[in-house]
Amino acid sequence: MHEFEIGGLRARRMVVPYHVWMLQRLADVLRDCVRSEVGRGRIDAVLSQLPNGLKLLRLDDELLGCRVRKVGGRIFA
Repeated sequence: MHEFEIGGLRARRMVVPYHVWMLQRLADVLRDCVRSEVGRGRIDAVLSQLPNGLKLLRLDDELLGCRVRKVGGRIFA
């Protein structure tokens, strides 16, 4: 389960492996993008336009211990 807040409303929802896999893909792309100073500046500019957008740069930390892998159409822990 994962707690979240949207518009001041707090709730919990089930986290399924597919969602974790999709977040991993985003974390991988963001990590590649911020390897250079120019890339970091561009990503910061885009993410800073979103509420809490810069938090996405910490996805690797949030996913620590719950990485999954996809083989064909199946996801494994």
